[in-house]
Formats: sequence, C-alpha cells, structure tokens
Amino acid sequence: MPQQFKKLGKPPQMPKKKMPAARTVIMLGVALCFSVLIFTFSIFPITAPIMIGVGAGVYAEHYTGSKTIGEVVGWGAGTFTGVAEFVSGVGVAAIGFIGEIMAFALTILGWMIIYFLLAISGIPFIGGGKSANKRLGVAVTTFIIGLIPFLNIIPTLLIGVTLIVLNVRNEDRVKLAQYKEQLKKYSALQKATLSRRAAMPQTVAANDRGFGDPDRISKAA
Repeated sequence: MPQQFKKLGKPPQMPKKKMPAARTVIMLGVALCFSVLIFTFSIFPITAPIMIGVGAGVYAEHYTGSKTIGEVVGWGAGTFTGVAEFVSGVGVAAIGFIGEIMAFALTILGWMIIYFLLAISGIPFIGGGKSANKRLGVAVTTFIIGLIPFLNIIPTLLIGVTLIVLNVRNEDRVKLAQYKEQLKKYSALQKATLSRRAAMPQTVAANDRGFGDPDRISKAA
C-alpha cells in the first residue's frame, strides 16, 4: 500500500446512541408510572376512600351482575370511608402515614430501576465528565425532594428522569456532530491522497507491485 494511504488510517466510526428513541420512551414511561403512584400515595387520605369505593363497586357489580348496585355500593363505601376517616381525625393521620411510607418506598424503587436502566445502557453518573456530574446532581436533588412528605406530590422522579434523558440526548447530538466533522476531514484527506496518487502513476504503480526504486524510476523518467 502506498505511503500516502497508510497515513489515512481507519475512517471514523459513527458513535452509538446511548439514548435512542425507544430507550427514551421506556425511561420516561417508567418515571411517569412511578410518579403517578407516588402522587396517589402522597395524598392517600384523599385517594384511599376513592380506591375503596371503586374496589367495592367493582366487586358488587361482579357479584350481583348489576351495574346500578355496583355504583350504589361503590359510592356508599367510598363516602362512608371518607367521612369516618376525617371525623375520627386519627384515621387521616394513620392513613396519611401509611401513604407516606408507600410513597417513600416507591421513590426509592423507582430510582433504583432508573439507575439500572442507565447502567445497562453504559450511561455513568460518576467519572463521565461534566455531563455525568450534572446527571448526578439532578438525580440526588430530585431524589431527596421526593422523599420529603408533602413535597413528594411534585413529580420529582419524572422531572429528574426527563432532565437526565435530555442531558444524554444532547451528548449524543454533540458526538454525532463531531463524527460528521471528522468524516468530512477524512474525506478531504482521502481526496487529496487520490489526487497525489494520480499525479505520480509510475512511482505508485511500482510500489503497488512490491518492487522498483522510486529514485531510480524518477531518474529513468
């Protein structure tokens, strides 16, 4: 191979996307589901009577085969539970406490799943430069806020994951732009090399066959 072509080396390789569209949808979907559950349990004194009413209504309708009876039982069970809960006072505190424990556990579980998805995708939180530090800062901040009672009604998990996804997708765009620039330079160098080869046909042909002294060929010419 001519010396000019040895200098080219291998062409730049297109970088692999760390956050393609499918992975983006999966991560945001997981974050959305957990955020809805966390919100539901963070206002458990309100949602508990509703859940009890819906459950009782579905069971009554299935057992009796009557939609009307199911609706009556559902509304009755939900209303009775809500009134009893707020009249007693203690019920609100107890159910609220249970809800906060569930919200706390779901926040931890949600972030564990998100961290696992990022890890298997090769997306670091530590040791990956400024972008990784930003991701770590976002994750820690939103995680801590999500553990605080009453503040956990804010969908911090969804907000945090959205910011992380945008961060990684921005990294992908930067790497793709760098790849295109490198490919452009490589193509220009390749064209220049081909032009030099066309200008020296005798010397290149002799080198390609594996014999011939370029100096002697030049003198002979």
